[in-house]
Amino acid sequence: YHSDAGGEWVPQGGFVFRPAKNGELKLMAGKGFRVPNLKEMYLYGIANPDLRSERLWNFEVAWKQRLLQNRLTYGVNLFYLTADNLIATAMVPELGRMANYNTGETQHYGGEVEVTYQVNRHWNLTTNHSYLHMPADKRIPAAPTYKGYLGAKYSVCKLELTAGVQCVSGLWKDTDDNGFGDVEEDAFVLLSAGIAYHLFPQVKLWARGENLLAQAYEINYGFPMPKATVMAGIHVNF
Repeated sequence: YHSDAGGEWVPQGGFVFRPAKNGELKLMAGKGFRVPNLKEMYLYGIANPDLRSERLWNFEVAWKQRLLQNRLTYGVNLFYLTADNLIATAMVPELGRMANYNTGETQHYGGEVEVTYQVNRHWNLTTNHSYLHMPADKRIPAAPTYKGYLGAKYSVCKLELTAGVQCVSGLWKDTDDNGFGDVEEDAFVLLSAGIAYHLFPQVKLWARGENLLAQAYEINYGFPMPKATVMAGIHVNF
């Protein structure tokens, strides 16, 4: 219950079936509801006090299974989403500036697949891929059509080495819904790598590099992401 939006039923539920050894089938459905927050309505230059509440229904079918004595794990997930008045940010001609706005009614659908393989006691490989279909006149900024990742981890004694490549395509930083400014579809590849050393079972030294190819890219229009970034630290477990 919300003092302005009133009452809203938000049901959700699902079923889990195990028709095969180490295999699991999930059927899920749920409703989402969200009232615009104070920041979206009243703070900063993109505020819009006329925003309406978001509502959506999401339906999913997922299958996950472990094989080869649990060394191989894979999963597939299909989803369908119907929504009303999702809140996004784009150039709004009526306001003459970037602003939050409601997208109206829309339907999205897509799928995800993930695979993890423990090659041996030293090597671990993982990959995941997702596809999202959006109507051409109801694109959501910062939601890419395709996103994929391939990563590897090598462990020996007290040393761990990791590396990963992420690919993104079909990313709309802005939308042309109802004439909202210019559109620009983006794609980029990000490379990351890390190293960690266990001084003691509870103490680990680590360093990690993000966007090592120094790609110039944006997820949201007007907000450039950092280029090559390196971080280091110490991790202590108590």
